[in-house]
Formats: sequence, structure tokens, C-alpha cells
Amino acid sequence: MPGGHDPDGEYEALRALYPWLPHPACGPGWHGLVEKVCESLVLLLPPQQLRELAVLEIGEAAGRLRIRFQGAGGFEAQIRALLREAEQASCRICQQCGAPGQRARRGGWWATLCDEHARQGIWL
Repeated sequence: MPGGHDPDGEYEALRALYPWLPHPACGPGWHGLVEKVCESLVLLLPPQQLRELAVLEIGEAAGRLRIRFQGAGGFEAQIRALLREAEQASCRICQQCGAPGQRARRGGWWATLCDEHARQGIWL
């Protein structure tokens, strides 16, 4: 990412818009995917369901974005489809910088990285 880039500050700005978000346990390259999920949830859910929705975790598992939730109030199928779409997209986006990337196993760990971050060995 360019010098002076502040992924933590960007995520905190996102949390100001969506205060129900937990702190993510994923790379800053996926914060844009998290934002798209939030925007879609706001459009999908009636205000009452949105208030009852709990995003339990935003993280990474096997080189893919994982978002866990509860309290979807009858919208489970739509939310699962939304999250599946974000998970699939995360397999093509560098988890560190958001550039196009590839999911691969590296030293026993799965990661999705651009060529630059893969060369640097940055995957944790």
C-alpha cells in the first residue's frame, strides 16, 4: 500500500458508519469486502432486523474471508449468500493490500496474496 496509508484508521471510519462491526482479524486488503457486505446488509434488512443482527466475527480461515453472524430474523439464506459471495471474492484479492491475488498454500498456511506480498513472504 502507498506510504501514509492507514488501514486501521480506515476500518475505524467504517466502524463509525456500522458500529455493530467487531474489530477484524483479517488483513486490511479485505476491508473493502467487509464494507460491501455492510452496505448490502443495510439495503437488505429492515431496520429492526439490522438492529438484531450480531456480527460475531470477521476473520480469515484457510486464506478466505470469514464473517460469522447470528440473529438474522428470517433473512439467513440471503445473508449466507452475501457472505458466500464475499468469501469467494476474497480468494482473488490480496488480504494485505487489496490488489488482485491468488489463494495458495504457503509453508503449511493458506493465504491470498498479490505477487508482491507473496514474494515478500507476508501472509500472517
